[in-house]
This record gives sequence, C-alpha cells and structure tokens, in this order.
Amino acid sequence: MTQWMPGLVPPAVGVALTVLVGAGVGLLIGSLSVLAKVNAFLITLAMLLLLRGVLIALIPEGIYYLPEGYTFLGSARLGDVPIAIFVLAAAYLLAYAVMRFHSFGKSLQAVGSNERAAHIAGTHIQRTLMIAFMVAGTCAAVGGLLEVGRTQSVSAGTGEGSILLVFAAVILGGTSIRGGHGRVTGVAGAVLVLAVIQNMLNLSGIDPSIRQIVYGGILLAGIYIASLQDRVRARAV
Repeated sequence: MTQWMPGLVPPAVGVALTVLVGAGVGLLIGSLSVLAKVNAFLITLAMLLLLRGVLIALIPEGIYYLPEGYTFLGSARLGDVPIAIFVLAAAYLLAYAVMRFHSFGKSLQAVGSNERAAHIAGTHIQRTLMIAFMVAGTCAAVGGLLEVGRTQSVSAGTGEGSILLVFAAVILGGTSIRGGHGRVTGVAGAVLVLAVIQNMLNLSGIDPSIRQIVYGGILLAGIYIASLQDRVRARAV
C-alpha cells in the first residue's frame, strides 16, 4: 500500500483517528504502568518497539500522495510562517497554563515529587498518572501529524531517532529524572537550543553518524547535570 484511500477514510477522520489512537496507546501504557505496576520507562520502550514493528508490517513501502487535509498541520503556512509553529506555541502555552495555574498541574508535580505525601494530601494518584499518560500519547500523535505533514509521507522510518532528542530536550530543560521538578519554559528553551544545533549540523553537511555522536554527547551531559541538580535538591531538603 503506497497511497491514501480517500474513499475509505476521509482526511478529517484520519486526523481524528490518529489523535485517538495516540491517546489510546497512552491509556494502555498508563494502565500497565499504574494498575499492573510495570516500570513506566520499560513499558514505554517496549510499546515503541512493538508499534514500530506493526508499522513496518502494515506499510513496508510507506504511504505517499497524502491528501492535503491530513498533512495540513505540518505543511500549511500562514504567510511565510508554518502553521506548525502556531501549533507548537499553542501547545506550550496550554502546558504552561495547566502546570502553573490548574489543579491537575499541581497534582502532577506533587505525585512526581512524593507520591505518598500526595496521596495523604488527597491527590488521586492513579487518575492523575493515567491522564498524564493519555496526554503524552495525544501529544505524540499530534507530533506525528506534524512530521507527516513536513515529509508528505508515512514510512517505517518516520520519527526514528527522535526519541533521543526528546530525552535530551526534557533533561536539558531542567526536568528531574526522578520526577517532581521541571518547567515548561525550561523545556521550550532546550528545544530551541537543540533545534539550532540540529540546523547548524545539517547546514554544515556533517555526516549523520557524527550528528548522532553529538546528540548522544549532549544527552550524556544533560543527564550528568540533571543528576547534580538532584543531589543539590536532596541536600537542600
């Protein structure tokens, strides 16, 4: 299968299904992690490998000639500015507002900082974590739509390698590996810095293998810095 089937799935329905599948995968991972007490990182990694295998099995040759309605978010422009920029800005503003002012954001930070204390304070631990996983899955699906719109295709390699940059951005943005600490503004700044570095490497024509070494070095440095910050916080307490 190398072409979209508009007669079977209209573009708008395809977009909605993509977001719903993302939320569903997040809910499944959340259920396994929260209810079955499986390590969240390991189950997420396992699901990544599983879904990558499903993608290769379903579309080994990729899908091309995607309809404009499906690629709109990642390909459309408002003047000279890509619509994806506005989607990204809206996502960050919404995340900032939720984490800064909404009770869910406060509950999420409390659970990450000290789950037992959050439970004693009346926070619904399971519900908070399940919603967080669903939101993460939804955001991943929207990110996939943006990437598909940018490349105008869906292939087995779509998004491959992005997980490294995601980890680097989150850690460099000041998010604690142990949870309970992190700022949306910090992650936004880290994303911008990594985007500048990525563009510089691309424009310089540096070999892809060297780029991976650079990204890995950045991630290692970020993990080390984050561990130092955790030690400082622990001593302060």
